Amino acid sequence: MFQKAVYDQNLPVIVFGSRDVTSEYKKLKEKRVIFQQEPTKTDWGIVVIFDVTCGNYTQIHQDL
Repeated sequence: MFQKAVYDQNLPVIVFGSRDVTSEYKKLKEKRVIFQQEPTKTDWGIVVIFDVTCGNYTQIHQDL
């Protein structure tokens, strides 16, 4: 029930850090990973979120 509620709100349950989110995005996109959006700059960094196809979202985060 918790997992479904988090997924339904499009919230990631795992966050990985990266020095280059855009590069990781391009590599994964070539492998047909489904993303919610393109890399997005926020107040706290650059983020991208993708569906890992098992009922969870994962985020890749880059500090500014």
